[in-house]
Amino acid sequence: MGPYRTILIVVTVLSFLSVAGMREIRIPLLLAITFINVFGWSWPFVDKWIKRRNRLTNEGEQELKVGNYSEAERALTLAAAENRGAGPGKRASILRNLAESQRKQSKLAEAERTIRQAMEILSDSTGQSRSQYAECLETLADVYRDQGNYPQAQTILQESLAVEEALSKPDGGLLAKRRQKLALAYHDAGDHAAASAHFVRALELHEQAFGPDHAETGRVLTEAGAALQKAGDHVEALRNLERALQIQEKTLGGDSPEVTRGLYHLALAYEDSGKLDQAAAQYERILLLRQRQVSGNELELAEVFFYLSRLYLMLGRLARAEEVAQSAILIMERKPGPELASTMEIMAKIYARSDRPKEAAAANERARSLWNSLGGDPHDPMRQASV
Repeated sequence: MGPYRTILIVVTVLSFLSVAGMREIRIPLLLAITFINVFGWSWPFVDKWIKRRNRLTNEGEQELKVGNYSEAERALTLAAAENRGAGPGKRASILRNLAESQRKQSKLAEAERTIRQAMEILSDSTGQSRSQYAECLETLADVYRDQGNYPQAQTILQESLAVEEALSKPDGGLLAKRRQKLALAYHDAGDHAAASAHFVRALELHEQAFGPDHAETGRVLTEAGAALQKAGDHVEALRNLERALQIQEKTLGGDSPEVTRGLYHLALAYEDSGKLDQAAAQYERILLLRQRQVSGNELELAEVFFYLSRLYLMLGRLARAEEVAQSAILIMERKPGPELASTMEIMAKIYARSDRPKEAAAANERARSLWNSLGGDPHDPMRQASV
């Protein structure tokens, strides 16, 4: 700052000396000299203000990226106030990030208001800047999906796709991911047939944008396979899930959470297809993976034990069925619920098949007691896995 002030003082003095030495001062020249001096003296303050608002924007984006959503909201709220005079693209971008930070905190009403402000700013946009408007539509659809308003999410995502597709140079990666979100919106609404069709199209777009062996392609294959399985198309579901697993093991490593999730869906698909040995093999692989992982959800581990016990019971491998059922019960006893009741019913059947009627009766009685205390009818509470 020292050299800058020295130069500025010299310029100012020379300016006044020039004016003083003139016989005739012309107004335009005087205005120019005044402007130069005002700009020169005010620039440090302007520069400081610009750096502050950029710092707030960058800080908010960084906090959002690492998952510090409350801090992101704070910084982006300040950035939005500081950037009221900025261009529409920048203001809309800040508001879209602010809406995302609010959505991640389940502040859905605030997020909807914020993203609609961004959309209003961009409502008259034209050309390639329409892509930014499409991104705002996508964020609004995410808000609706979090609210459970799946029909509205579907409508907004269709509009977002239409806006992006109408551009002279649409982004293939964005189109692929939005089509995937559209498929998930149908899946969440329970319309698995429609979801399957959109997953097929999403897969085509992913292969075009990322390549057939990319991790993103593997992810959409898993989701497509799960939707196809629920739609009853077991052959196509298995084809997608097996291919997804190959891609994920190659790109993400055999110990990745994505591989565990893929194995889970593959096991369910094998079971629904009547391929019980293959289903059991996938669950056994999940158990091996979980033993190598440092942390995880214990109820999810108990769920794997539950499914294995049921499969081994159907296969007549009673000793292994009892072993894994006991492992499930040990975990579920810590928080008794419908999962424990279902497992006790499986255990009762294992005892009955093993000619142990007293133990079977005791397990059945425990299951009935649990169901009565829960106030519900017997069902399979763990067969509600979502994509």
